[in-house]
Amino acid sequence: MDREDGYPGLAKTYGFKFKNIPQQLDLGLMYKALAGKKIDIGNATSTDGLIPILDFVILEDDKNYFPPYEAVPVFNQQTLEKYPYLKDTINQLAGLISAEAMQQMNYQVDNQSRPVEQVVQNFLNSQK
Repeated sequence: MDREDGYPGLAKTYGFKFKNIPQQLDLGLMYKALAGKKIDIGNATSTDGLIPILDFVILEDDKNYFPPYEAVPVFNQQTLEKYPYLKDTINQLAGLISAEAMQQMNYQVDNQSRPVEQVVQNFLNSQK
């Protein structure tokens, strides 16, 4: 809320003028507040699993205020030395996972308590 590249810059870029100062909420509380129509807008990650489930709309950033946030693998060098095949295995996923697929997987893990390994394996199997 206080960083120039956060709410102040966003409000300036889009000319936001809210009646009340926006409040920070925990992500889970934000979704409940949106669903309960206690708030009108919230800040989320485009791959959050509840977005399609709750039929929320992601607004287009047509002024490109936010840079694209892409997931990238980060490894400890010792891990890569111990498991050298990881680099090629992870690189095979490049460009393969859409935001919608990630939403589905996040929902399965975060809201259906499915094991990450199972969700990932199901996704990989569906790509064959």
